[in-house]
Amino acid sequence: MSRRDWHALGRLEHGAVADDVAVELLPAAEGLVAAGLVEHRSGEYRSTESGSELVSEVQDGPVQAVAERAAEGLSPEQYDALLGSLEQVATNLGWLGDRPGRDTP
Repeated sequence: MSRRDWHALGRLEHGAVADDVAVELLPAAEGLVAAGLVEHRSGEYRSTESGSELVSEVQDGPVQAVAERAAEGLSPEQYDALLGSLEQVATNLGWLGDRPGRDTP
């Protein structure tokens, strides 16, 4: 799976994407449709059950392993401070996030 595919599948786990945004946001969408991981219906791209299962497998396997390795040697407080700092950097660069309690457009 390419980085672009992973990004598209991860985005679709948060909900459907309309055709007019998919061109910019999900350039890998057509290949994922051909692979049966994404479906295109009623002007929207959505993750299929197979796509959602693949995302879960990757998150529970390799992604979790990398996250655990990256956090080795950090106390819970250090880890929380690191995530807070990274979130601030992302916010400074325009990320709005989708956490509860955060105003998003």
